[in-house]
Amino acid sequence: MAATTYTVLSHLQHDGQAYFEGDKLDLSDSDAGMLLAIGVIRKATDAEAATAIDDENKNDSGKPGKAADKAKAETDPAKEDPAKVGA
Repeated sequence: MAATTYTVLSHLQHDGQAYFEGDKLDLSDSDAGMLLAIGVIRKATDAEAATAIDDENKNDSGKPGKAADKAKAETDPAKEDPAKVGA
């Protein structure tokens, strides 16, 4: 079952993780049902969902984090083993 991105409207503790107003999280329809009903979350707009994906690739300083660094290293020839570059 695919998850949907939701925007947190008020403080939420879910699966051991604290979420605050404006945070994004991905939930299944069954997990989201009660939270939607009581107004703690709402379905994120497409733009918000895209921002949530982008935010996952940043660290707390707002700069690219490990996920972004790893992706760049996998595609940046300068980060490859010099013995393999141009081989």
